[in-house]
Amino acid sequence: MRSRRSIVFLLVAFLMSTVLLVACDPLAPLKVENRTNQILTVYAAYTKYEHVNAGDDRELLGSVEPGKVLEPEYFPGSAETYLFEAKNTDVNLVYSKEFTKKELKTAKWKVVIPPQSP
Repeated sequence: MRSRRSIVFLLVAFLMSTVLLVACDPLAPLKVENRTNQILTVYAAYTKYEHVNAGDDRELLGSVEPGKVLEPEYFPGSAETYLFEAKNTDVNLVYSKEFTKKELKTAKWKVVIPPQSP
């Protein structure tokens, strides 16, 4: 009888963990490298559609120092299109680029913000 309870408990635990994994967005190991000489605040928008719309909400990923890499703890890997934007401390947009999921996977989920032209 004890082994039957153990088996039932394990099956229930397995089913619950499976439901949680399916219900949650898979996480992506995103890295954002800042190659500028400015401190940047990085935002992202993502959608299941082909393009991110201008009105779509931007999510704050964090700030990154010059020459450093930002690695957000949570970044969903289930969208089809991603838009990354970075603003300097004067709140000027210095970077904006849209990526497909395929492009980010090819780049191993690394976005590089290049140096700014003088």
